[in-house]
Amino acid sequence: MKPRAAWTLPLFLALTLALLLAWAPAALLDHQLERASAGRLRLGEAQGSLWQGSGQLAAADDGRLPVPWLALRWAFQPAGLLRGGLEWQLWADGTPAFHLHLGAGGMALRQIALDLPSAPLLRSLPQAALQFGWNGRLRLQGESLDCGWDQRCHGQVTVDWQSASVDVLPQQALGDYRALLQADGDGLAITLSSQAGNPLQLAGSVTLMRRQKPALDLRLGGDPQLLARLRPLLQQGGRVEAGTLAIRYP
Repeated sequence: MKPRAAWTLPLFLALTLALLLAWAPAALLDHQLERASAGRLRLGEAQGSLWQGSGQLAAADDGRLPVPWLALRWAFQPAGLLRGGLEWQLWADGTPAFHLHLGAGGMALRQIALDLPSAPLLRSLPQAALQFGWNGRLRLQGESLDCGWDQRCHGQVTVDWQSASVDVLPQQALGDYRALLQADGDGLAITLSSQAGNPLQLAGSVTLMRRQKPALDLRLGGDPQLLARLRPLLQQGGRVEAGTLAIRYP
């Protein structure tokens, strides 16, 4: 293949797909989001197209009308075509959140800086332990997260959970926590930590490897009375070791 032809065909395919997306309504995102979240998340007030549009990320609980909790806006970035793919900039509540790049090798998130409330996001997940109203702010930071179409991912993202609390323990502040997510292509390693002054201390790791069972090794310390109240909320239960609540799987 001639050098010119090597980039002409991918560029032509990218332009063709971009033109198709330009005519696709933004409401398609709502249908896909509803299916992916089993109806827990919706994109309300969807306007525009997949090329450029906006909407309100909303939580749908117990069959009630979806409650908006994050304003989203996206715009196609033509410069991505020069890099052999399709690229969008996404804003959350008016602030740049990340660049989304789709290419022949997979998808990538660049310049990740996402700030969102934790409660509606965690309630959208199916795990029973996340349905107690875990409040606060989630802040995601990272240079890039690349995932191939073979579902192998590479990159690092830091997630800060700030001003954490839970509805079943009213007026009890839990403090600030951090999760460092590192993907190396074979799996995902999550390192968890907390600030020194927290009433609840957290340290440990979660490992998710391809074709293997998840591995969980957590230790919760701090105020003994707080630990006793939180223990029933944890599905694994855990056991007390040297004044801390240890949770291990398997």
